[in-house]
Amino acid sequence: MASKASVGTALHGSQSPGGGTKPTTQTKNVVLTEAGRAPWYDANGRPLDAYIVGVAGGSASGKTSVAKAILRSLPNVPWVAIVSQDSFYKTLTREQSKMAFENNYDFDHPNAFDYDIFHQCVSDLKQSRAVEIPVYSFVEHQRTADKTYLYGAVVVIVEGIFVLHNPALRSLLDLKIFVQADSDLMLARRIRRDIVERGRDVAGILDQYLRFVKPSMDNFVSQTSKFADIIVPGQNNDVAIDVISQQIKNQLESRAMKLRHELSRTPATPRRELLVSPLAAPGGSLSMSRAGSRAGETLGALRRPDLERWTSYSSNSSSSSSGAGPAMLALAEASQDAAHPLEEELPSSVCVLPQTPQLRGLLTIMHDLTVTGADFIFTVDRLSTLVMEAAMAFLPYKDKEITLKGGRKHMGTEMDVQHICSVSILRSGSVLEASARRAIPALARGSVLIQSSDDDGEPKLYNVSLPSFVRNRQRAANTWAIILDSQIGTGAAALMAIRVLLDHGVQEHHIVFCCLLVSAKGGVHALHRAFPKVHVVTAGVDAELKRRRVRVDDGNAVAWRGGSEASTIGTIGGQGRARRGGKGRGFSSSGISDDDEEEDDGHPDDSLEHDDGRYEQAGRITRLNGPGKSEGAARRRTRICFAIEPGAGNIGDRYYGTKVRPRVMSTQISPQVSRKDLNVK
Repeated sequence: MASKASVGTALHGSQSPGGGTKPTTQTKNVVLTEAGRAPWYDANGRPLDAYIVGVAGGSASGKTSVAKAILRSLPNVPWVAIVSQDSFYKTLTREQSKMAFENNYDFDHPNAFDYDIFHQCVSDLKQSRAVEIPVYSFVEHQRTADKTYLYGAVVVIVEGIFVLHNPALRSLLDLKIFVQADSDLMLARRIRRDIVERGRDVAGILDQYLRFVKPSMDNFVSQTSKFADIIVPGQNNDVAIDVISQQIKNQLESRAMKLRHELSRTPATPRRELLVSPLAAPGGSLSMSRAGSRAGETLGALRRPDLERWTSYSSNSSSSSSGAGPAMLALAEASQDAAHPLEEELPSSVCVLPQTPQLRGLLTIMHDLTVTGADFIFTVDRLSTLVMEAAMAFLPYKDKEITLKGGRKHMGTEMDVQHICSVSILRSGSVLEASARRAIPALARGSVLIQSSDDDGEPKLYNVSLPSFVRNRQRAANTWAIILDSQIGTGAAALMAIRVLLDHGVQEHHIVFCCLLVSAKGGVHALHRAFPKVHVVTAGVDAELKRRRVRVDDGNAVAWRGGSEASTIGTIGGQGRARRGGKGRGFSSSGISDDDEEEDDGHPDDSLEHDDGRYEQAGRITRLNGPGKSEGAARRRTRICFAIEPGAGNIGDRYYGTKVRPRVMSTQISPQVSRKDLNVK
């Protein structure tokens, strides 16, 4: 897939008082992202290990250059990080610092490094956790107060002279590389580097080299080459880089995850005894009763008593349905026609707002696709406010005594949280942000940018923007997070957003997911299976989650109308097998058609159909027997997606008045780094 964005983070040296740049290890720690990050976890939410590459070798042998060359050779691999061992030098005492300035301290001995912090950092990165890496100043010979935040790397390249020295660290490495260079070449490189980058004089460099660097190379560093999987020359190493990059690509392909189809088929989770079935209720009310819930009692003390006393308004449906509009009656009829045993229950972690006449009226307006503009915005804002008010009940509270007028005392309550933030799944989740801020004025805001791939419909993570207290693991443990999104279908984006917070150290039972609409099938059950302690609060529930085939146009393709083009039948490889689409599947004006599950060949997400007479499956393209297309015609493809039904359309597009999903063209996390900037000498 062609990349939608090329974004990088390279944290450079800090500014000195005189305006120059002080060389620090921030210049060596690099994160480069290319397009979006695919799911790094399985359908149960368990994270998969990142691929860790260790690059060792003598001082100035070319370790950093090799690491950057590997990074440049992976143009289609998103989120690659380089971590330098130099960041993990021990903090020096006053006496040691004095020796360092006199060039009498041995920085090339294994004991000069803090292996406990180094090992923990690499271990966290391997487990896809967010980390904060120390920053070391080569001028001051000390760690600075700054930290380098790293998260989300699929491939982590760890480079340093003693990367292969420590057995515990070696056990974390998936691929071990040793860079070998001539000693004269390493000395020449070291002299140039230390003069230009670290402000040292030649006499001091040579003295340190002869006293510490050369003995360390002979006694310690060179001995670690026996642990390497591959030895790479310090120059003219293009062939070795190609071999390494191909190995990394093969490993990543074997770990690729495709989850959306599996999530959509997640079976229902036993929940509770319903007093009144939402499908059997008079008038077809979609209400869910909270009363009589046994599963709800197992959620622990965090559930507020008010939520346990929620009751169904289904008994009033008969009287209210007589005055219902056509849209409400159509919605009720659609839910009754789609009867299925799984629709009678939702997981115990899902809380549905009591379906009062007011709420049913608001849901009717939201489902009515003819409602636009100010009316739709008001409806969504009102529903968002009701959802946020209900979500507040899941937060912890403590008693607070206040003094009233006249000196009387009154015992009330106040929210008992150290840190709290909202995290919007952009961009549909942003429609709930205003209501969240009204409910909690001091709420910090964060966001995650998740979009579906045009190739297979899988979610891709493009950007993570979180408050500082979430980026710090110790403070994140005491943080409550409210995730905002408009709806939950397959739950693919919701699962990814929750996984991001867990990777940062937010506790599972400290997460509340707020949305306006969920499907009774698929996604909510997948979320409960993966993260049963996460509470989901929603205003409405729709009965179905349908597979749909949507058109994906590349280039300047015109709209593909239903008819002969959409219904052409061909054979694959002369085998006489009809291509997907069978007999006359047509596309609506919006480019959407039904894709019945009976036609499923077991690999719905691996199939792409082109209207130029080709069928692509599992990376293979075969010519089909069909009408030829004019030369230069734009390629048009289709892919599988899932839609909530009856559904409310794309709530984000309707709210903001847009019709086409914006594409990610450029997303900047911090100073941008392109691959051409990673020069390898």
